[in-house]
Amino acid sequence: MKLTMGKEASSVTKQYTEITVGRPTALEHRHPFDNVRRYANKNTTDPKETLNAGGVPSQEVIERIIDKE
Repeated sequence: MKLTMGKEASSVTKQYTEITVGRPTALEHRHPFDNVRRYANKNTTDPKETLNAGGVPSQEVIERIIDKE
């Protein structure tokens, strides 16, 4: 906010809103539709695509388990 409006964010929000570093601003906001991908039917899609789709969530779970240790 300091770069775009010349004000400190904490002076505007006082104590009503927590200011988090790296939190997207209204200018950087992405609509959920931006991340929606087409539906992949496991019976009709390429087997490689099905494996890739399953691999991403499993890798995220593995990373969370490692981070907790």
